Amino acid sequence: MASHTSKSTSSSNIAIAEIHGEPLSDLDQQLWDILAATASAHPDREAIVSLWQPADFNRPSEDVNPIAQSECLRWSYGNLRDRAEHLADTLEKLGIGAGMHVAAVLWNCAEWGLFFWACAKTRATFIPIDARATDDFAYMLESTTPRVLVVQDADTAAHLTKQNFSLPSTVIRIHCGRSGTVDGWMGLDDLVARDSSSQGDQWPGDTDDDQGPPRANGMRGSNGDTPALIVFTSGTTGKPKGCPHTSRNLVSQTYNYDPNVDSSFVDRWLVHTPVCHVFAINNALRAWRHGGTVVFAAKSFHIDATLRALVEEKCTVMSATPTLVKALLSHSSFPSPGDLSLSIVSISGTIIGPEHMRLCKEGLGSRDAIQAVVERFCLEWKLENSIYPAHR
Repeated sequence: MASHTSKSTSSSNIAIAEIHGEPLSDLDQQLWDILAATASAHPDREAIVSLWQPADFNRPSEDVNPIAQSECLRWSYGNLRDRAEHLADTLEKLGIGAGMHVAAVLWNCAEWGLFFWACAKTRATFIPIDARATDDFAYMLESTTPRVLVVQDADTAAHLTKQNFSLPSTVIRIHCGRSGTVDGWMGLDDLVARDSSSQGDQWPGDTDDDQGPPRANGMRGSNGDTPALIVFTSGTTGKPKGCPHTSRNLVSQTYNYDPNVDSSFVDRWLVHTPVCHVFAINNALRAWRHGGTVVFAAKSFHIDATLRALVEEKCTVMSATPTLVKALLSHSSFPSPGDLSLSIVSISGTIIGPEHMRLCKEGLGSRDAIQAVVERFCLEWKLENSIYPAHR
């Protein structure tokens, strides 16, 4: 590949950066264009597998698609696209549009992907919030002033209601539970089931103004410069800090810099780190851009669930820390490396040495091991406490 060295600002002409290859030419794409293109190319391919969620029994019983017959939740690309378009249309009827904030307090679940896709369709800004960060809920929600707040279930909705956050009464509150009701909250199933005759009626959350003057919750950009995602840091150096990612950021970081030699090969991405963290978000978006499958092993990290997904779902790509890799290798049910299907392990941590890369390749049987650099998030600590809860 060609290498272009930047000009130095010092008199010594020391290179301060290098660009390999030609500049990317498609960075002004919108996120929805990428997702919709994948769904059109692979409508019947699995987009989401959630091993901890029950199968979707709302599909017609005569559907012979094997994806629909699974005991766990499995959505094809066509199914995910249709659901996202329906949800996006519903949100637009509620007045949600480009630049508005949609906060989601969700575990690793199919609904997280659904709202991410719907936000991409409406060009709203998606804000995933750590479902475990209960002490910081108020701060993160009040600092982003969302127009929509989505939570996992009615119990979470009731918990947040009791905390009396300083959110406007016009905030649309949605829970994704299949049972339970909470005053002031709408169930997702009830919301999307509204008849089209409701259009033009006054829906909950309708207002005559558009969020007032532009501010943090109304940033507008042109083309790929529009904020599409806000990811919070863990707050280890103070309060969590919101980091905006534009469409250009997401298009760039999901570009297929290392395509499979066999273009027909379908990667299965194991997403077992929190979906509020850039590690999981990047993995999911890369999968969805290139027709791969996102596999949620459990609602939150659990070593047994990770091992099950690697074996039963034949996952080919996984992100990990050294602690996680060692825990897998010491697990009593860990199979022979040859029984796994890993092609790539992306490993990140405070210190990554040759021994960690060797464990990924020789111990896990991965074809490649890649050292990843991600934002500071105390990921290692959280995984350690999930793997070894008795040590807390």
